[in-house]
Amino acid sequence: MGNIFTFSCPNCGKWIFSDVPHFGSCQCGFVKINNREEILMEKKPWYKSKTLWFNIGMFIITLAESLAGANVISGKEAAIATAVGNGILRLITKQPIGK
Repeated sequence: MGNIFTFSCPNCGKWIFSDVPHFGSCQCGFVKINNREEILMEKKPWYKSKTLWFNIGMFIITLAESLAGANVISGKEAAIATAVGNGILRLITKQPIGK
């Protein structure tokens, strides 16, 4: 029987057991290969990004307001709304954008 190597997953804290040194993977997507650690997550297409669509929406609202000469929301209010919206979306985002 060979050696069993263990280490704690830095992503979720669970113990990982491997019979190969410097290699292991966890259910959360964490992978360690030759002391290089990565979190392998399934990536989503760009058009499924809530953050991207929120920012596009804020841009369109600000642009339309500017072109119409309306002053429904000030620049400061738009910046604060965008920052707060991005912060909230950042907290709930689970997947990166990718191919």
